[in-house]
Amino acid sequence: MVDPAEKQYGVSIRHILLLRIFDPRVDIVKAEWSPFKTNPWLMPLLVDLSPWRIKFQEIEGSLDNQTEIVFIADFPGLQLENFVSKDLGNTSIHVLQGQVNVEIVDEKKNSTLQPGDQIQVVTHHRLHSRVHSCVPAGAYHKVYTVSESPSCYMYVYVNTTETVLLQNFTKLQELQERIRNGTETEPLPPELQPLMAADDDKEAEVNATDPVVQLFLKRQRRMKEVKKRREAGVLERLGRFAVKKYYTIRRG
Repeated sequence: MVDPAEKQYGVSIRHILLLRIFDPRVDIVKAEWSPFKTNPWLMPLLVDLSPWRIKFQEIEGSLDNQTEIVFIADFPGLQLENFVSKDLGNTSIHVLQGQVNVEIVDEKKNSTLQPGDQIQVVTHHRLHSRVHSCVPAGAYHKVYTVSESPSCYMYVYVNTTETVLLQNFTKLQELQERIRNGTETEPLPPELQPLMAADDDKEAEVNATDPVVQLFLKRQRRMKEVKKRREAGVLERLGRFAVKKYYTIRRG
């Protein structure tokens, strides 16, 4: 969801908080660099937000398995341009610290949010039915930090595509179990017949015409391989470790 941020932000701390590493106002390709002095285009670490980590974990712990969250911190005077896919349902922006201005690029509209405020991201066909300010899905928006202190806000969203896919996987799992225990009485259509194959039958996975069935069979095979590795004996684990080390040294 935060693709533009990858250009300006580094990896998240414990996959919780996205922090800006480079100053976007400086062309770091042409900027001077020296190992003997401080580089002005490197942004300082926002240590003031360290106490928020416990709060971040509490917020994440209060969510269900289908809801995901991304925390972002930014410096005063800087902005983040973001694109929210239509596949992400029930998306909202919540301000935790500082003051931000959310601008809808195409419509040239903006809303100012204080700590505790939130703004909903909705699809275009619902925009006219809402009274409060909202951000359209499938379009770019910018989040400006307008406070004198750093801002911290979060995106809360549900990946609807992934949710539907997992629901389909559950239905296919139930159907496969009925097929194997002989309780399925209805004839299978051609696209579901690969479910009759064994978990380790790679040919059935390749011959599957339905992409969801193909992903399901691939997922089943991988889960079986992971289970097999976990249940492997000591000698088998030592053998895998030795082979891995051999190829690592060989590449080096």
